Amino acid sequence: MRNIFAALCLISYVLADTYMHTPRGSNNRLNERTATRRENNRIFDSQNNNRGGYNTGDKNYRSGNRFTDQYSMKYFQSGTKGKSYFPIEWTNQHGCGSNTNGDPIKLSCQIVVQYMCMPDDGTSTASSPSRDMIRDGLRTDKNRYKEPPNQNRDRNGKLGESSREFANRKTHNQVSSGMHEPLEWRDKCEARPRNKGLFTADQKLKKPSATATRQNPNGGRSGYECAEERDYYPYWHPTDWKDAVILVEDESTCAGLTSESFNVKSKHECVEEFSDGEPSHYSRAETKANCDARGGEWLEFHNFLEKLKTSNGDTPASKAQCEGIATGLGLKATDVVYGNAIYGDEPECLVKLKKPECKVANYSRVNHLGNSDGSSLKTNNFLWEIPRFPSGETQRCALRLRYNISTEDYPRTADAKSNNNKNIVSQNPQVPVGLPGGQTLRLAINTAQFGRTFQDRSHTFLLEPRKNGGFDDQNSDLYNLNVRGKRGNIVQTYPAVEYDFSPKDLKITTNDRLHIQWTGSNSHNNGGNGGDGQAGDDGEGTRGTDRSNIMSMKGQGKNFFNTFEDPDNLANNAELIWSAKPIPGTPKPIDISIQLATSGLYACYDCPSRDSYTAKRNQQLMRDGKLNRAPASFEGMIIRFKSKKFHMYGCSRNNNFSNRSQKGTITVA
Repeated sequence: MRNIFAALCLISYVLADTYMHTPRGSNNRLNERTATRRENNRIFDSQNNNRGGYNTGDKNYRSGNRFTDQYSMKYFQSGTKGKSYFPIEWTNQHGCGSNTNGDPIKLSCQIVVQYMCMPDDGTSTASSPSRDMIRDGLRTDKNRYKEPPNQNRDRNGKLGESSREFANRKTHNQVSSGMHEPLEWRDKCEARPRNKGLFTADQKLKKPSATATRQNPNGGRSGYECAEERDYYPYWHPTDWKDAVILVEDESTCAGLTSESFNVKSKHECVEEFSDGEPSHYSRAETKANCDARGGEWLEFHNFLEKLKTSNGDTPASKAQCEGIATGLGLKATDVVYGNAIYGDEPECLVKLKKPECKVANYSRVNHLGNSDGSSLKTNNFLWEIPRFPSGETQRCALRLRYNISTEDYPRTADAKSNNNKNIVSQNPQVPVGLPGGQTLRLAINTAQFGRTFQDRSHTFLLEPRKNGGFDDQNSDLYNLNVRGKRGNIVQTYPAVEYDFSPKDLKITTNDRLHIQWTGSNSHNNGGNGGDGQAGDDGEGTRGTDRSNIMSMKGQGKNFFNTFEDPDNLANNAELIWSAKPIPGTPKPIDISIQLATSGLYACYDCPSRDSYTAKRNQQLMRDGKLNRAPASFEGMIIRFKSKKFHMYGCSRNNNFSNRSQKGTITVA
């Protein structure tokens, strides 16, 4: 019976999921009004429940289906001295945390937080963004794709299409569809043979390319993602992703993981030619030997924070010119490398990345999409230090959280030599259990899910330099206060969460700056049949709408809020540093209070602005106590607290029994 119990415990892992809550993880949702997402492979393969995830943010109080209606969160980059901190929160269903001989939890886990950025070209929020831009899209189906011609069309050691034919094929990439990895990345995956040395158990992989893995044996497509890169970390070829942190169950594995990170270790791949002699972004060779045999060039590629250009926007022509640009921006010559970047075939000036942080994950128990262990019982979290991009350009980004989970019933070092070995693991095995008649019991083991990678990704967001919009403080540390969750009660939102602030309990000093902002959707109706959960959107105000605000409170055990005149109102202890909605003249505490209380519906109380409270007081907006006409997203403000104090605050709208309480604290030291 002991063997049966161990195996059945292992089986439970096939249902594991991970969901990101701050920033809002999409789980492939866009703007569906249903409880379930429409397309589980829209941009990526999450392996998650169809109910999870949050819709993309809306700018205003109505749901729209144009890029100009969407709202992307905006975070300021770190300064030359001051750091900017970005709270990341998530739940993972089947545990992680310390796992050593003295403290065993009998599972292997790895959580890798990664980001992808590109310079925002100004078209990302236009009516028609550029085809290559990271975007959330307007369609709930996945982007179109046409594979490169197969190997039978190759001629004279060159690929079977010309660069012009590829350009025509690339038009399948619809601007209206969401995209993280570019179409070129999928081409690499389709053309490159998969790694034959990997453990695939007894799964029969249907494709010879890197699109097929043990977890994805049919080679199915999810956006332009590559299954092999998704399932295995660290990957052995160049990728678009940059590592922020690696969380493990055993700290002794950190050295090996961080040293192999593409952040700090260059990777190689083969560069072949199109039929017209132009260099191609994809190759049919996965090793140097095969590359040489095909007449390709086995090149070294570097990951990078960003690419530096000359004052004319050109690529530097030499290493010396690259280093000169770097020192002119306040960097050291050793902070850049003059080398090849992914998709390129000529050297470029690349700003180096830092080695990712690696540490033991907070302990979270099995079969529980909830808080991690500890006296405070907080959500799994990581405080990311946002990098500074030396060019001063705004970056459009997406965040990815990869969750790899397996038990210790087979060795993590298993490779192709262990394939089809029933002593390791097999599909649905018949197991003798010592019954008198020799009967066996079948264990429901799916070897495609025996050791599995899950992920969630954010909607797109912007990283802005500290010179945009009037905020140019390079020296102070900047913290972010956001909102997580969506409309509905705890059962209706699950496996997403109800509204709360993130971080819920914040500690800063009088020298720090605080950026208060949030985003919400107008289409969280949570309708349809509910999938494998409950439909519905219990809450205050217009159906399907997310709204938040901040109002000071006397105590978190109470449900009433302070008036502005109360000395404990946090606005009376705050100095306004920057506001996305300008306040003409000298800002007053009441201006801070009214913006926070109305989610930016009013810019100020009685300042000379058409968005002031006094200018709008005769309109119907004035009588909107449930914030129905307030914008779903609040680009916010940056404040500094003037004195040490403990502030309690909450949201007046999401404060009934169905929605529990959306409350938080700020300790100013």
